[in-house]
Amino acid sequence: KTGMPAVADDSGICVDALDGRPGIFSARYRPDDCITDEDRTAKILEELEGVPDGERTAHYTCAICCILPDGSKIEIEEICVGTIGYSFVGDGGFGYDPIFMQGDKTFAQLSAEEKDKVSHRGKALRKLQAELKEGKLDLVLQYAEEQEACGARILDINMGMSGIDEKSMMLTVLEEVAGVTSLPL
Repeated sequence: KTGMPAVADDSGICVDALDGRPGIFSARYRPDDCITDEDRTAKILEELEGVPDGERTAHYTCAICCILPDGSKIEIEEICVGTIGYSFVGDGGFGYDPIFMQGDKTFAQLSAEEKDKVSHRGKALRKLQAELKEGKLDLVLQYAEEQEACGARILDINMGMSGIDEKSMMLTVLEEVAGVTSLPL
């Protein structure tokens, strides 16, 4: 126990025609023959060969947990529903974004701002922000003041995020709620 607030998040993509795979194994899907994000994404497309449009449904899930110094816990889960396309489309994003469709665009075609509005992680971080502001802000701010008086880091964050946009989003939430101005890279 560090005695500091801690925030952790994990996300994954669940493809209905693959019985929810890759799910929690999204970053490590098919490790024997898939090394890169591109390999894993191509494997999903290969496994969906012959699956018609109406059965290519999928969703991203994001789970966030925030534990505060008093031991209280905030747990949030949000999803973003979409479909899996037939090929890689777009240059943005990371992971499965080039095949995950939201309407007529993939996540890889959306700007960071557009993606944030609809994504599983964007929704979850906004919900975390609201819950911190609503019920836990006093505790976080009190702790932050105590730690600053001692010259310590305000929050220690360990996140399994692969994209800088997500770290920026998390920093924005924490900046607004607790005055945190930097995250470890």
